[in-house]
Amino acid sequence: MLVGRPSSNSVSMQGNKELHSVHFTQEGTNKVVMELPGKESRMLERKEEGWVIKEFKVSSLSLKTLVQALNVFEVVKLVSRNPSHADVYGITPAQGVRLIMDTEQEKNIRFLIGKQGPEPLTFYIQKEGLQAIYLVKGELRSIVTKPFTYWRDKPIATIVVASPIRKVVWQEKKVLTTMSKNKDGLWEAQQGKRNAILSSDRMERFFKTLRAFQGTDIATEIQEKNLTKANRSLTLNMSGEENKTLLSVQFWYVEDSWFVRREGESIVYAVADTDVHNLLPTDDIFSQKK
Repeated sequence: MLVGRPSSNSVSMQGNKELHSVHFTQEGTNKVVMELPGKESRMLERKEEGWVIKEFKVSSLSLKTLVQALNVFEVVKLVSRNPSHADVYGITPAQGVRLIMDTEQEKNIRFLIGKQGPEPLTFYIQKEGLQAIYLVKGELRSIVTKPFTYWRDKPIATIVVASPIRKVVWQEKKVLTTMSKNKDGLWEAQQGKRNAILSSDRMERFFKTLRAFQGTDIATEIQEKNLTKANRSLTLNMSGEENKTLLSVQFWYVEDSWFVRREGESIVYAVADTDVHNLLPTDDIFSQKK
């Protein structure tokens, strides 16, 4: 009786079992090291005060994205079990990224992440200690090759519950848009002679975005220089009781990207378009029927 080759489904199942022998969580992982050829290693460590990289806090968003990517990449196919083929797929320390992790379940979990695959989001990977090299699909490769600044915490707004916001003022050139509560306790926007009651959904999005507002990256020197060529430039000021300033942020829109800098700080952050959209006063506020 002839025995055929294993089916592609069984190979994928076996590959997923080998590569996903541990389920990663932020709470159950203690250390993640990314060794990139010719570059300084990035080491994320969980300490009593939280996750850190060097002397900086780790971005909670970046860490969440990494943990998710570790758990969800999928095996496309087995490409080789021959060690002499490792170089072809970039599965060597000189070509690929070595990913080392310590968890509560298992210590010194090691992967070698090689070249990009033939399709978008595909790449080659091998778990050290095993001969199998797999083509997989997911965002893990693009995440572990991110620069150091991606991993740093990039906070912009920290809203203290004990200091409720009473007034929000946006200024773009000479145009002022204010948001404040009226005598009925409703949030109202005013811009010159225009005014509108803001929906509870809009304000919920505004405050939800604000409480979690952080940069996606730190601007490069070239990006900072280009701020002088911004298509749009706005300031956001928030005040609380007795008109005390709680937050003041400068926004720039340059070459299809948004950047911000908090007053009193030197760092310029790149930020997500969706976050700015949720915070920005738009003309449709005043075009809605009351």
